[in-house]
Amino acid sequence: MPPESVDPLVQDCIRNKARRLIGRAGLRPQDREDLEQELFLKTFRRLSSCGPKKAQSPAFVATLVGHLGANLLRDRRAGKRRARIRSLASVVASADGPTELAAALGPREYDDRRGRHPRGDEDLARLAADVRAVLAALPDDLRAVAERLMRQSIAEAARDLGVARTTLYEKIRRRLRRFERAGLKDCLESFPSSRSCAG
Repeated sequence: MPPESVDPLVQDCIRNKARRLIGRAGLRPQDREDLEQELFLKTFRRLSSCGPKKAQSPAFVATLVGHLGANLLRDRRAGKRRARIRSLASVVASADGPTELAAALGPREYDDRRGRHPRGDEDLARLAADVRAVLAALPDDLRAVAERLMRQSIAEAARDLGVARTTLYEKIRRRLRRFERAGLKDCLESFPSSRSCAG
């Protein structure tokens, strides 16, 4: 707690700010006294470098304590973010004994880390059926190109088919339009060339 000799305005401002910080960035009611101490120390250091007129201005003190509280929250949140970062090569305990973190992660954690949420089995089966239906409706030459582009780059497919890349790009544009009309725009990412020729 701030010493009693400190201006009551500063004491009230610090107490109010500490009370409002509780519940944010993991701060609990039992942290209130520590918060007050930290805010007091930072406020006192700043006020001691100001002129007496500024140090007694209620607006200045309130703004200063507000900024110090915001900085305190920012620093705590940054510390929490840094604490969560761990190398996938770090060793952790598992049911089978010590193992690398990468080996202990399942597909769900891996997808969460990458920000991906793959489709379920039923959804994938429906999507595969839709793609097969669109492929079956394509003319033979376009179907051959579409199937090749599921496993080859445009340059490789053009070379194998004996056509210029510009010719192949035009065929790909037509394929993309058919998939989009069929409502299968999402599945186009499975084709390596789809982003480069969608324009």
